[in-house]
Amino acid sequence: MRSGAPVRVLAVLALLGCGVRAAGNGPIVHGAIHKQQVFAPQTDHDGQAVGLLYAALPDGGMRVAAWGMHPVVEKYVAGLAQPPGAKESALAGLKEPVHTFVQRADNDYFVTASGKLYVAAKPASKLQSRKAEEVWAHAKRPITHVLFDVDNGRTFVFGREQDRTEDIRFGIELVGQRPTSLGSIAATFLKPNGAAEPLKTLMQYARYLRDEHQAKEDLRLLMTDKRLQAALPLMETDPDLHDLLQRLAKVTGLRFTLDKNLQDHRPLFGRVQMKHGTAWLVMDLIAKTQLLEGRWSKDGHGFQLTARESTSAHAQAARKADQAIEERLAKDRAERELLQRRFPLRFDAKCLGKFALTDPRPKLDPLLEDLREFTGLKLILADNLRRARPGSGSRHA
Repeated sequence: MRSGAPVRVLAVLALLGCGVRAAGNGPIVHGAIHKQQVFAPQTDHDGQAVGLLYAALPDGGMRVAAWGMHPVVEKYVAGLAQPPGAKESALAGLKEPVHTFVQRADNDYFVTASGKLYVAAKPASKLQSRKAEEVWAHAKRPITHVLFDVDNGRTFVFGREQDRTEDIRFGIELVGQRPTSLGSIAATFLKPNGAAEPLKTLMQYARYLRDEHQAKEDLRLLMTDKRLQAALPLMETDPDLHDLLQRLAKVTGLRFTLDKNLQDHRPLFGRVQMKHGTAWLVMDLIAKTQLLEGRWSKDGHGFQLTARESTSAHAQAARKADQAIEERLAKDRAERELLQRRFPLRFDAKCLGKFALTDPRPKLDPLLEDLREFTGLKLILADNLRRARPGSGSRHA
C-alpha cells in the first residue's frame, strides 16, 4: 500500500481491516491545502500513517493516496512519535503538553493537547528568552482542527463553540503576536461535501477560507476600478433590480448583465440608505442580496452577475407569509380594541376576580360598597339608576 496510483477508499479500508482516526496526540486533526486540494491523514490504531485522504476544492470526490506519494504535505499532517516543539515549549516556559508547533516569521505558536493556543514572540534582545503567552483558552471552545495552507505559508485553527445551543464554529489565523480571529462561523456557511472524516470537516473549513478570500478579491476588483467610482446615491425601499442595472449603466457607461440562471432573480433589498453611494457599492449590494456565491465578473465592455443559486423566490414567499401574519395580527388587534370599547369591564383585570354573592335579595348600596372594596374601583350610579334594585334570587359570580 506504500506505492502505486491512488485507489478507491473502500478498497484501502478493506485491505487494512482496521479503523481510521486522526493523526496527532489527541482529538486535534491536522490538514493541509496544496494545489487546490485538501489533505487529511489516514492512520491505523497505533497512530502510524498509512495513507492520505484528499479531495479537490470545492467539493471533489474523496480519494486515497499511499503514504509517500505527497511528501510536501505529509510532514504537515503526519502523526509524530514525539510531541512537536518540545524544546521550544520548554524554553518558552510552557508546561502543558503541546500537540502542534508552528513557526511563522518571528513568532512560535503552540496548540496544546487541551485545545489552547499560545504564542511566543521573538524577544527584543538576544539576552532575553521567548515567553509563551496564552491567547486562546476556552474550556468550552477548544481548538479541534489545524489547517496548513502550504502554498501560501499560512496556518489556521478551528473549533466549535460548545457552550452554544446552535452549531457555531470559530477560526483563528496564526499571524503576528496577536493571532487574527476569523469570528464566529455559523455551520450553515460550511458547504456540505461527500468526504468522510477527518477530511470532511477540513474540506468545509478549506472551502470557507477559499470563499472568503474570493469575496474579498471580488470586492477589491470593484473598489479599485475607477469606472465604478461614479456616484450613485440610493435611498429607496425595494428598488427594482433591472432598474438598478440601467442606472449603473447610465452612470458608468458600462454594460451590466445577468447570467442565464438569474433571469428570474427578483431580490428584495428592503430599505436601502446609501446617501453617498457609488456604483461599486450598489454592485456589492446586488451581489450579496439573496444569492448563493453571488459575484461580478468582467464581461467584455462591462460586468456580468453570476451565482450558484438565487434565493429571492424564498424571500418573496417569506415576505408574503410575514405580511399575512401581520395582517391577521392587525385584524385581531382591531377586533380586541372594538370589544374593549363596547365591553370595557371584560378587559379590566380588577373585574375578573371571583366575587361571591350569597344574599338572595341584596340591597344596592351595600352591594356596591362590597364591589368597591373587592375591586378597588370607584363605582357610581347614574341619576336615573339610583332607585334601581337587583332582581331576587341567589347569584354567584
